[in-house]
Amino acid sequence: MGVLGVGESVAAMLGSFTAGYVFDVFGTYEVMFVVGVGVSIAGVLLAWLLGRPVRKAPNLIGEDIKKSRGVPTSGKAVLWERAGEGLP
Repeated sequence: MGVLGVGESVAAMLGSFTAGYVFDVFGTYEVMFVVGVGVSIAGVLLAWLLGRPVRKAPNLIGEDIKKSRGVPTSGKAVLWERAGEGLP
């Protein structure tokens, strides 16, 4: 959140100065409105292209270790212990 807040603050500062400069050059804010709409549309298109995040399958062995506080209850570790070989 901190990085986003700093980015928004810098953009607000630069946008104000840029809008003032464009008004001095062209005598209207219309150009800045068109630029703002263009940037907004570009943001929507980029968000759409990124799509939804992909969920990874849960790490079941890791979850078992977490639930049992360090003692695995399934997976290769249990098989090695049962065979008397211990963990590698």
